Amino acid sequence: MSVPPSPNHKLTWAEKGKLFVSLSCLTRLSSNKASSKNIELLFDIDNSHQQESAHSSLIEMGLDSASQNALESRWTTQYSVKWGHGTQEQKRTLFQCACGYHVQARQQRESNKGMNCKTENWERWVPYPFTACLAHVEVTEQVRDQVISRIASIVEHNSQCHAAVLERLPPIPLHNHVYEVALEQLRNGASLTAIQETNRKMLEAKTYQGLDKELGYDPPLQPQYNVDDWLNCKSRSFRPEIAAAVFHYSAQADAGDQFEICISTPEMDDCACKYAHHSQLVLDGTFGVCSSRLLLFIALTVDEDNKGIPVALFLFSAETGAKATHASYNSAILEKLIRTWKLRLETKFGSFEPYSAITNTDTKEHGALVRIWPQIILLICKFHLRQCWTNHRKKSLRCKAPEFWKNHVRTVLQKLEVDLLATVDYSIATNILVNHKHFFDTLILNPEAKRASEAGLEHVKYLQNYWMSRSLWESWSECGRLAAAARIGIPIEGIIPTTNHLESFNAVLKRKYVARYLRSGHRLRFDALILLLIYHRHLLVLQQTYHENEKESARLRRCICWWPLDEERNQRARLHSISWTGSSEVVTYVARCNPSGSGPTPYRVSISSSGIALCTCTDFYNNGKACKHMRALRIVIDSWIAEGHISSAFYYPATFEKAQNIQQAAKTPLPAPSSANSITAAPAEDFLEADWAMLQAIAAGANDTDDASVSLDRSYAGVGVGEGFSPQEGITAQITHRLAQEVRFLLPRLYGVENALSDLDTCPTSLELTEFQQVIESLASCLLTLQKCSPSNPSVQVPNITSTGNALAGNLSAGKQSRSKLCAPSPEAKQQRKISNSTI
Repeated sequence: MSVPPSPNHKLTWAEKGKLFVSLSCLTRLSSNKASSKNIELLFDIDNSHQQESAHSSLIEMGLDSASQNALESRWTTQYSVKWGHGTQEQKRTLFQCACGYHVQARQQRESNKGMNCKTENWERWVPYPFTACLAHVEVTEQVRDQVISRIASIVEHNSQCHAAVLERLPPIPLHNHVYEVALEQLRNGASLTAIQETNRKMLEAKTYQGLDKELGYDPPLQPQYNVDDWLNCKSRSFRPEIAAAVFHYSAQADAGDQFEICISTPEMDDCACKYAHHSQLVLDGTFGVCSSRLLLFIALTVDEDNKGIPVALFLFSAETGAKATHASYNSAILEKLIRTWKLRLETKFGSFEPYSAITNTDTKEHGALVRIWPQIILLICKFHLRQCWTNHRKKSLRCKAPEFWKNHVRTVLQKLEVDLLATVDYSIATNILVNHKHFFDTLILNPEAKRASEAGLEHVKYLQNYWMSRSLWESWSECGRLAAAARIGIPIEGIIPTTNHLESFNAVLKRKYVARYLRSGHRLRFDALILLLIYHRHLLVLQQTYHENEKESARLRRCICWWPLDEERNQRARLHSISWTGSSEVVTYVARCNPSGSGPTPYRVSISSSGIALCTCTDFYNNGKACKHMRALRIVIDSWIAEGHISSAFYYPATFEKAQNIQQAAKTPLPAPSSANSITAAPAEDFLEADWAMLQAIAAGANDTDDASVSLDRSYAGVGVGEGFSPQEGITAQITHRLAQEVRFLLPRLYGVENALSDLDTCPTSLELTEFQQVIESLASCLLTLQKCSPSNPSVQVPNITSTGNALAGNLSAGKQSRSKLCAPSPEAKQQRKISNSTI
């Protein structure tokens, strides 16, 4: 178009011809041409206030540059034209809502132009479904400085468009360097296979340019200075969007400081208030996610679909000079950071208190949680618990005993562990251990079984001495889950038994999103990790949500009864008792059919004269179509019609489209699968390379007992949990036994050190001995402090919380020349994670 249209007009028919809409939508566009829905805004290019208003309008419509580049954007560019030269060059762009884009209209238009020779209908690849939405916007702006002169649009989306969700993954833009390399190879005559091989090698070698800029950090600057600049409001590199997501920051300015940063975006805050307040919380840590080997602790909750949602991220380092990461990882640092998060949520929402929390067997996490929320019900992950028991059982059975007796004792101990996990009464749990102790005392009289029986007794004593204090038993038995379910007010099946949701998130984060930014095997810089957690977390949620919605949508599309020819199912049809219900308009026959396998629950089958049929079997739930149970009921109904017992005519749709039309007209809810055959998938299974489903199955197997179905109407105070539920006592018992084990191991060595020192006339000087003396003095001070504390009234020192809210490092210098020197976190050469599932 050589001459641009006058900006005083609405959208012309020629411009509307650029929209890919159906015929009915085109008619509606004509009727809306003079209506109030069609707006036109003119702006003075020299008026700064009007330009601010114009850009605000684009942000409100979702047409600013950030919104357009978002993968979930609903707008598509359908038409663009430029005119003028130099500083006077202008551009007009026509945007159309993706829900109004009609793929067949585009196919017909290109066919009329001779650009398309295919006769079959094109497949829709737009991420959103077609809802006949008329929304479209035309923007006229200057090319050089994006000064807006005109916005004309129909901005109102229809109700179906507002309710529409992603049906498929949106197209992801190709990286510029990837495109340049591939284009150069095409010019040189390379084949598609060669281009793909080069792309794979360059991706593995991390040789594509500009990938560091995708995360938006400055590689020449050290990570601690990058983070400090982003959070310093006086710095030129200050980023308010990062400051809004970071609720606690402490730089490592001195040798005694620790680097601390805590992240919670506004969306995560909302999820914490909605799903974790008066509900469940999962807490665990992961290491090895960045170059400085920082500790990353994640607080996670579950939504109404039992999907894990991270609600807070705590990143901190060990103290300068520490020999290992866990040297500065204790309850105090966790309490400080979690309490800061609690204060943020209380300031924002008024109150925040999880009723239940599940962690691994580490007492440091337990201690931090119970100090912040004294009434919280602490649960121990059943997988980590079984790992502790399994490790000790294997260690005990490493004896020279006949394999028959070792296998027999192993089977008895495994059954013992399963029975203990299912107990809801403390006296029953103790009696189980007493009975097994008596069993092994009797079995030990057999000479051949003596050593295996001694191993069994050792494991029983381990369970009695370490895991059977009442408060600790309440945290891992079924009793604790009953208490949590009663307090939250949900069925016991809603209490998650393991931390697999969080382990799944860790696996996705490390193996999918962090791995893509690694360079030559080096770990990710921690400033890049912070940006990844803040800016790119929505990619994980978007893709995970898409896959879940895609699977559910595909299942719902399949889960509609239609009747294709299937002789195999007809021959396998088996039917049992039949009952009849109905009305004058629609007759429905309902039958019960026992599973062909060992399932105890009969399937419920129903067929209506209107053409709707349902069954609770997994075949129909997963695949749709008429299952063998429906076909068996149809055989009976057809025989009754032939014999004249039924006068109503029954309709059996032969195609999926006909069945779908009947289902939509009746709006009949689709059935849930039979409880006898229900399958629960591990969270985020589409992303996992590790077999997390196996871990969930182990924990679920430990809970597969009749006691698990105890009614919540029963008073849980009668099964040992109530006002006396004291997690602190269980934590104290764990720490006491762990200290006893460590002291038993260290005492002989300490006596040896004492004897060696007694042979010296002068005090030796070395760094090791100096550090040893400092540790001994610190231990003596700790023991003296604990002895002064009364057991009935222990003193708990609450850490001082600093650097919260928006005042993030505001006292730090903005200029790089005058700022204080910051220490790099975690300077130790090598670190090992403290194993939380040790046998004690």
